[in-house]
Amino acid sequence: MALLALYPQLNLWAMRGSDWQGSYAHIDSDEVAYAAYLQALIDNRPRRNDPYTGHDDEAAKPQTESLFSIQFIPPYAIALLARVLGLSASTIFILLLPLIAFLSSLVIFRLVVLLTEDERVAAASVFVVLCLGTFGPVYVGWQALRGMDMTFAYSFLPFLRRFQPATSFPLFFLFCAFVWRALRSVEAKTFLISTVSACLSFGLLVFSYFYLWTAAVAWLACLAFVLLTVRPKGWQRDIKRACIILAVGSLALIPYFILVSGRAPSMDSTQLLAFSRKPDLFHWSEIVGFVVIAALVWSRRYLLAEKEQAVAVFAAAFALVPLVVFNQQVLTGRSLQPLHYDLFIAKHTALLALILSATLIWKALKVGERRRVPGRVLCLIAVAAFGWGWFEAVVATRRYAQANLRIDESRRVSLRLAEMARAEGLDQPLALSSDLLLADTLPTDARLPVLWAPHLQVFSGVAGFEHKERLYQHLYYTGVRFTQTDAEQALRNPDPLKRYFIGALHGWGRSDPAWNVAWQPLTPTEAEAEIRGYQEFCDAFNDERASSPTLTYLIASVRRPLDLSNLERWYERDEGERVGDAIIYRLKLRR
Repeated sequence: MALLALYPQLNLWAMRGSDWQGSYAHIDSDEVAYAAYLQALIDNRPRRNDPYTGHDDEAAKPQTESLFSIQFIPPYAIALLARVLGLSASTIFILLLPLIAFLSSLVIFRLVVLLTEDERVAAASVFVVLCLGTFGPVYVGWQALRGMDMTFAYSFLPFLRRFQPATSFPLFFLFCAFVWRALRSVEAKTFLISTVSACLSFGLLVFSYFYLWTAAVAWLACLAFVLLTVRPKGWQRDIKRACIILAVGSLALIPYFILVSGRAPSMDSTQLLAFSRKPDLFHWSEIVGFVVIAALVWSRRYLLAEKEQAVAVFAAAFALVPLVVFNQQVLTGRSLQPLHYDLFIAKHTALLALILSATLIWKALKVGERRRVPGRVLCLIAVAAFGWGWFEAVVATRRYAQANLRIDESRRVSLRLAEMARAEGLDQPLALSSDLLLADTLPTDARLPVLWAPHLQVFSGVAGFEHKERLYQHLYYTGVRFTQTDAEQALRNPDPLKRYFIGALHGWGRSDPAWNVAWQPLTPTEAEAEIRGYQEFCDAFNDERASSPTLTYLIASVRRPLDLSNLERWYERDEGERVGDAIIYRLKLRR
């Protein structure tokens, strides 16, 4: 698994050879934001910082909490390791992939050994849970039957997205293992150690990743529900112990909600918080969960041993997790990007439930030596799962290959910009990049804030209106113009850059129904209103807007000429310095 996790980086090294500039292979578009925040912590900036705007938490200008500052344990742990080793965020991101794959494999293996007492089943489970975590064979077949575009049907091991959910992913299964030991322990000392460990791992999850700690709560609630419903031997004891873990672990939620109460006002809209009570019952992980529950109910009369009943209860709890996380809004009235549950945990719990229930049923229907699942069957399952994981890794890596090449090549520009900023000793230099990939990576590699980048809004340094103002300025300076035709075609505009910007003007959550249970597509009328607002901004552009904020550098692509007439009305630029396929211009505000 560690070798498989390294495949994208090995591919990048092979393509770049001796020309490699030190970048990590991206496997998800959001990794740039996590890397930027991590680099800021490595550089000893405060917890509440915004690497894209350069705003830090200060007594005179306190910053609000962001998604990153609330979920601070993973970045601080990684930053501490990076400082000790003297590594940058880009380098530590390379090391994270094999490390997390190794730890996730180890934890899942140990959990299944605890439940099944069969190391062969546990070994096969690792490949099933981790390599089939996208439900790739089912999803691809379903997409093909519907005649849909298969370009984005393959993903690279989503649980490895750095640093979320990667660093906290093993913690979820570690928590489950400690709960099992706490419920099954006979000695008081073992119970105490297991309970404290379960509560500590849950506390770490709370300050690590929202979708994993809420999934852990859902799993514990499902476990209690199954115990109350089935009432296996010792269920009263198990309920009491589960309640102790929940009560003590929940203490971590007090400081957590204090931090959440100090979040940026724009955070809810940026993270696509939706108010809805609409049920969501048709995810593939839910369907697998229903099948597992049906199989366990059917086989209940064959599960006579206390240990088998206990494992069946755990398997049922794992199977119910997708149903709960995708439908909690029926009770709470709030839904927050359920796609993240689908990508990062629900499918994995459903697969774990499937393999646990299959093992239980096999053993229940056999006698003697035949109760052991045949090694050949397990080997075939493991090889098939790993083979699919390798296939998805190859396809997904190829999809990101060109972007990774561009990012690595553009790192020359970032490193040169960092040298220029240090040499010139400028106070808070600000860069404008026409290349959006470069704009997203400049805060990490050059340690420079940017005028606008696709991931600017996920931090708390700018309010909603300021984000749009910066986006307007970016479009204005780089000479982007919209026409009536653009508005009529809205997001179907054949120019992908214009299509992207029109979506950004109205909020990225409007581009895909998977983000929001109350999703509404962006209409041409709404697009026209946003374009009209941008045109009004351009018409009213003045000295105050040109100097707030003040630009220091412009990075323009040689391959994509820009109309810089708007920029040159307000700024003087030097002759420029060519670095690779880009030109770096120093800018000076006209007076």
